Amino acid sequence: MNKVIIGFDFSKEEFNVCALCAGVFVEEWYKGKSDVYDLLLWAEQLCEKYDVEGALFCGNEDEAHRKVADYIYGNGHDLWFVSQPNVTDVKEFAKYAFKHYGKRKLYRSASNAITELHEFDSNRRFYMNLKNMNFKYEEEHLQREDSSVTANIKKELQKINAKYDGVINECDQNIQQILDSDDELPEDFIIVNKPGN
Repeated sequence: MNKVIIGFDFSKEEFNVCALCAGVFVEEWYKGKSDVYDLLLWAEQLCEKYDVEGALFCGNEDEAHRKVADYIYGNGHDLWFVSQPNVTDVKEFAKYAFKHYGKRKLYRSASNAITELHEFDSNRRFYMNLKNMNFKYEEEHLQREDSSVTANIKKELQKINAKYDGVINECDQNIQQILDSDDELPEDFIIVNKPGN
């Protein structure tokens, strides 16, 4: 599992969330009258900080969560609504998701445009993660400048990263096309991890 798990409860007054990474609670976040953009920005920062490819949001399902769910899903993160009577707060949601990760039933938006955004952004994240792994490998293991082996490996990594860049750019173009042309999206729909970033 290469995801930060975020337990959530979004009442009309505030967002209450906590994050779990590798089975350990790492952060909590409470915001009164916050917006989804701040939440998604926080999730992006967590993914970068803990070097994971995305987040799994886990919480209870109600009407207030539907719009937020589409924003989370459309930004390439996974979402799981849990209907367990004994799971009631954000830490319990996160622990439940970690413990039962293999049995998760992920949310799918009713909107085709949001589903497509999710798929393109998930693919984009995957290839960005692979590219970052190559950069880290190069930094940590390929330091000998005088080695022909090191030079060849660096050359091959550059070729691989160029291919990844092509896939990332294609995802960016598709995301932008959906954002520009789809009337099905809510007028205020946002993408936090914008194409080109």
